[in-house]
Amino acid sequence: MFSNFTKRQTQIIQASVAIIATKGIQGLTMKKIAASIGISEPAIYRHFASKNEILSGIIKLMRMKSQENAQVSKIELSPMQRLELSLRNRTEAFISNPALAAIIFSEEIFISDNHLSQEIRTIMNERQALFVELLTKAQAAGEVRDDVAVEQLATMIIGAFRFTVTKCHLFDCGVNLEKEVDRLIDAIKKMMLK
Repeated sequence: MFSNFTKRQTQIIQASVAIIATKGIQGLTMKKIAASIGISEPAIYRHFASKNEILSGIIKLMRMKSQENAQVSKIELSPMQRLELSLRNRTEAFISNPALAAIIFSEEIFISDNHLSQEIRTIMNERQALFVELLTKAQAAGEVRDDVAVEQLATMIIGAFRFTVTKCHLFDCGVNLEKEVDRLIDAIKKMMLK
């Protein structure tokens, strides 16, 4: 069970993620959630007030996992090795749970809901802050070129990573996300390392 969630809430979240993985975000309905875990639709409302609240629960779960991965900054590696490990950890999260990409990169969910939008913005800001911190340390250590602002480098890395994950998620044409991220990391190193 995930901390901060009851057993039934965890079950509802996991069922929702599975539905999104197979049917897309548009396929997520209370009826499908209820059917997948063998309860009535009204029973779901005892645990979550709405579908958006379930999506918020999924985002909170992603944030908890993201914060666990943020422990990367405490590992004794060079700043660039930490950044690389952070990208690989995120890649593993998307490989083990492909629906996360459908949720976190789905603009239509967040346009109409300010609360969900704010939760995603918080995750994005935390990721940006981690990369800025690591890149600042890498520049100070002489690992990374210093003629480009760390904020811009972080944005380029995050944007390229997002594009790579989205491409693999949307087009799933036998694209191996892990190999694509390896190629991306190699390109980042060639562009940024001194």
